Amino acid sequence: MSAIAAAAPRALPPVAAAVDEALVALDRDIDWLLALTPVANDALWAGFEASGFAGMPPLRYIDLEIDLDEARDRLDALPVDAIESPLLAGVLSEKQRELERHLQLVRLRGTEGFRSASLDLFGGVEAGLLTLARRILAEVPPGTPLQADAGIDEVVEAVTITSPY
Repeated sequence: MSAIAAAAPRALPPVAAAVDEALVALDRDIDWLLALTPVANDALWAGFEASGFAGMPPLRYIDLEIDLDEARDRLDALPVDAIESPLLAGVLSEKQRELERHLQLVRLRGTEGFRSASLDLFGGVEAGLLTLARRILAEVPPGTPLQADAGIDEVVEAVTITSPY
């Protein structure tokens, strides 16, 4: 075993550790994926279907459990500039910017600015992938829908039985 592999992990310097801990807490509190998941999807589908598949009803989302302004203030207050290591400061400031973009994305849900914020955070689709997707849509005929072997209740039961958590 090499000396590098045998070395015990080192603790983060104090300021970096505090910033890292705060970023982890904020990341957990934001829960952007849940905040951006539409609710009442059966009603949305019914409205879409009723429009002849031409118009989409407005999406509805859960009520936020986080105050976005307070979360932004917490992010802005982090002493990233005081982190002892320039390398750690760079990594943690990038995570800080990512969380700022997550907050902005949640703030803009249901608005015209959402798409731009999403592209800023996640990027766009590569041209080759878009070309391939269009070719598949044009060339592959729709198939017969598959019959589900199990419903959500069976999946939840199976996960509950086999999960050690």
